[in-house]
Amino acid sequence: MSRRNHSEASSEAPSSRPRRSTRLSSSSASSSVEPEELPRRRLWRREPVGIRTPSDDEVARQGGISRATRPKFSRAFEDAGFESLSWKKDRRRVAREFAPVTQSADDIPTDLQDRINALSPEARRASNLQAIFEAEIAANTAEDEPNAPPIRIINDVDDEPTPPMEFYYTNLMWHGADVPRPDFEALKGCGCIGPCNPNSKTCACVRRNKQYWDGGGFMYDQKGKLKHHQYPIFECNINCGCSDDCPNRVMQRGRQYEIAIQKTEAKGWGVFAGPKRIPAYSFLGVYAGEYLTDQEGEKRGLYYNSFGRTYLFDVDFYHVKKDEDEPPKYCIDAYHAGNNHSCDPNCAIVAGYINESNIDKPLLTIFTIKDVEPYEELCFSYFGVDEEDKPALAAQANGAVYVPCRCGTAKCKGFLWK
Repeated sequence: MSRRNHSEASSEAPSSRPRRSTRLSSSSASSSVEPEELPRRRLWRREPVGIRTPSDDEVARQGGISRATRPKFSRAFEDAGFESLSWKKDRRRVAREFAPVTQSADDIPTDLQDRINALSPEARRASNLQAIFEAEIAANTAEDEPNAPPIRIINDVDDEPTPPMEFYYTNLMWHGADVPRPDFEALKGCGCIGPCNPNSKTCACVRRNKQYWDGGGFMYDQKGKLKHHQYPIFECNINCGCSDDCPNRVMQRGRQYEIAIQKTEAKGWGVFAGPKRIPAYSFLGVYAGEYLTDQEGEKRGLYYNSFGRTYLFDVDFYHVKKDEDEPPKYCIDAYHAGNNHSCDPNCAIVAGYINESNIDKPLLTIFTIKDVEPYEELCFSYFGVDEEDKPALAAQANGAVYVPCRCGTAKCKGFLWK
């Protein structure tokens, strides 16, 4: 399979795009700057402290509760040889103890899909399946974005109540065989207290972003909107000391806008905006799926070619590859099935990092790149900047071919990768 060239990092925005042939392509990164180590907290040995004092007795006689009891209780533990723990002081330590559980591709739940697919064709077209499908989406995303608006299923075209039941909606990344799991101990965090300051000279996360984009500060503005969609994003992570309202924790707050999965006349199922306008450079979600090695991706790609599935993304962003000809280490077999290509897109795939120290394994995050009107379809281009002017080819060595594009825009090239 041919590999496409990626521009080197420079003052010009580099190319970071999905490639469609059965294999799409994308991109990712990590910092070489070591964050400053916080001084290790020392436990000072104090003289034994009584739990009650004359002033406490006086308060007790008056029916009150001494306010001195709480800090003395903590000091009593330290004096007894136990290390006290507080959320504010030990956030990073607690976060490591309760680090996210790594998802294995072998554990992807299929019980509901298997049961429904075992039903008769008539039963699979029952209207109440739509409510079941919407409920499953809500359950799959409840933990990582509990406050996100609901996702609706809409079909005004035919009597198919839902997308195919092989469609599994999730925001999680599932690890295939031979793909390394996240190393949370190697994950570098900042030592900021409270929200990070994008103008800080010492914040490790500010410096990490600066390694790949010299615009200053974080990749988000004060309203949480993306500043540039062709550079990687490094958000604060579980090992950072900053607060949850840090301006560098946008993706972690989840989707803020209502969307719908809707049937179209010519392209099957697509994703559409809800009743409210979505501003440009807003976060919409993660193009989730299964991390695969490049070798496994090649095998699946040949198989998928036989029936037209086109959801494999090569993770080959410009900042991941050491040179233009280096093959990607990993690809993502995406579960958000649907033809969401447009030659005039309103969204883009951006490499994003949160709790991942491996530069080769970004999240494929989706951001709008222009204002999206209510009920407008959400699309991104399968072509990168360096592919925009390439003519259609008759065939590729691996059997992948160009097929007609049905995006219907004025800029339509007439073809896309199969």
